[in-house]
Amino acid sequence: MHDYYSVLGVSTSAKKQEIRSAYLRLVQKYHPDHNPSAAAAEFTLRLNEAYSVLSDDRKRTLYDSWLASQAKQEVNSQESAKPGHQTVPDIKCSKCGRQDASLRLSLMYYTMSFLVITQRRGASGIWCERCRAIEAVKWSLLTGIAGWWGFPWGPIYTIQALIVNALGGKQPRPENASVLRVLGYQLYSKGDHVRAASALRESLALEANADAQELFSFLRQHGSQPEQAWSIWKALVPLPSIFIAGICAIALWYVTSSPSGYETRYQPPTPFGNRTAPPRNEPTREAVNALVGELATIVETRAPIVGTHYEAQIRIQDHVLDRSKFEPSEVLGVASKIRLAMQNKPDPDGFMASALFNAEILGLSVDIVNGIDQGADVTTEIGDVTALQADPLISNWLENSRYWAPYSRLCLQLNKYKRQYRPGTSLAGLQEEYHQRKARLQAIKLKLDEFEAVGDAPSYNSLVREYNTEVVEANGDLRRLRGQSTMSQKLDLAFNKCLDSSILMSRFQRVDLASHEAEVASLPDPR
Repeated sequence: MHDYYSVLGVSTSAKKQEIRSAYLRLVQKYHPDHNPSAAAAEFTLRLNEAYSVLSDDRKRTLYDSWLASQAKQEVNSQESAKPGHQTVPDIKCSKCGRQDASLRLSLMYYTMSFLVITQRRGASGIWCERCRAIEAVKWSLLTGIAGWWGFPWGPIYTIQALIVNALGGKQPRPENASVLRVLGYQLYSKGDHVRAASALRESLALEANADAQELFSFLRQHGSQPEQAWSIWKALVPLPSIFIAGICAIALWYVTSSPSGYETRYQPPTPFGNRTAPPRNEPTREAVNALVGELATIVETRAPIVGTHYEAQIRIQDHVLDRSKFEPSEVLGVASKIRLAMQNKPDPDGFMASALFNAEILGLSVDIVNGIDQGADVTTEIGDVTALQADPLISNWLENSRYWAPYSRLCLQLNKYKRQYRPGTSLAGLQEEYHQRKARLQAIKLKLDEFEAVGDAPSYNSLVREYNTEVVEANGDLRRLRGQSTMSQKLDLAFNKCLDSSILMSRFQRVDLASHEAEVASLPDPR
């Protein structure tokens, strides 16, 4: 390996920009396209090799460590020329000074992040397995604490660092083979033949070398068998990464198993809230929660935007729950799926009963309100609403919930309107009948005015009776029109008060299903 700093003509402390500038200047000078010299091509290859190492932080760190060891070997070689001086270079752990076959030139990664800033660094040295385990613990824990918080590279670099550190760091094979080979010579010269054989065996496993193989064979022939002792430190190296990965896995499990959708906002009635909390990821609850999400999606696609307003600097869209845009079968189909999922399943906090009640009430409200608007017979649907209080899947939850009072008032209203409501004609039909009768009244009134003007009393008197009959009929039509319309509006509001907006309107920023209460309350009750 060449002295790359000398090849580029820079100092060992040169910055990246200096290295790049020197490389570009020399390549321009010696590239075969510009320099016809026979040695130019070979020197250009050497320049490329030097720049590829020194411009990469990881490669440069490893190269600097190797260069330092070579410098130390050179110093030791010079010292060895003196009479009586030890000729073997001093190879040992840079932390504790230990000399054995576990020594490796290693590079540990660590990552530190904050928001969009992520820094990846490395710490290198020749360490024994004990110090390597300590370094892995130190840098892995630092990475696990400080590495995740940058986007997008924080998590990526953190995972990479944890994997590398769990494997004992980056350990370049040729350099480590050289380190262990020199260590083997040193231990042999000290007379420690067993550890010398162990170091040479590890060196040969990394890289073949005739001299090392010869010495290793000699030691084995003379009874110096390599050590085979198992060390706990090898097992400790990956533990920090495994520990951090375990914490992340637990956190991920906790997040994914945490309630989602309506279940996160559901507040059980007081008698239910004191019971044992249901288990996480209970399949039936998850299925019901998904069905509630399906119901919220239906509402989202059917609740039109009627305007916008601002609260402070926040722009909020106003939606209206327009039942004329719903298909009852679509909503009641979701309710049927919820009911089927609940059969013979425990419901300790009433969560599933709440979902079923809201789905049933919404579906039946669409049937009843739209039915009254269309003049249909809604007697069966009214009976279905009042029967919910006796439903074994709902009754216990309903009687203890905050919806019991508005539901009871709704049932009273429904029974009252059931006696007053006369099906057969839609609101549009009633309105058309009323307008036609008004037109006839106006025509009769014109004729009366004509008879009065000419003094035709007999004709006038004969037409007055018809006019009075039409007035009575028109007033009746108007009362029926207003009554049927009022029933529809009052029931629309009464149903809304029984619905949990956190179920139905979870897709919207803010919901007020009773925003039109004052307007509807001012309408006189139908007679």
